[in-house]
Amino acid sequence: MIGALNLPNGSTFVDILGAVPLQTANIDRVTLVRFDPETGKAVTRTLNAAEVLAGAPDDNLLLLDNDVFIIDRNLATQIGYVLNNFTQPFRDILGFLLFFRELSNAADSLFSPGGNRRR
Repeated sequence: MIGALNLPNGSTFVDILGAVPLQTANIDRVTLVRFDPETGKAVTRTLNAAEVLAGAPDDNLLLLDNDVFIIDRNLATQIGYVLNNFTQPFRDILGFLLFFRELSNAADSLFSPGGNRRR
């Protein structure tokens, strides 16, 4: 998911975490990309959001304009994503075939000579 947050001045790193689905995120390694005007280059720093949420103030940085945070998925979410993408074509084909099987069965029961008997 790519997104942008507009936060008021004085916001901190923990303010961003409120918009992150923490159950699917790898919060142990969050990358901050910040432009350094002195060197004219982007500087990266790795933060531990789990420690910030636990109350450690060291990584709870004051945000600057145009800060970029990169938060990856956790391992369980990555595995689920791969499995879902791998099995989706098989589920689509199976659903397609089952649809026509049920349609054929319904047509047989409706239009066959003894298919729609009342008791």
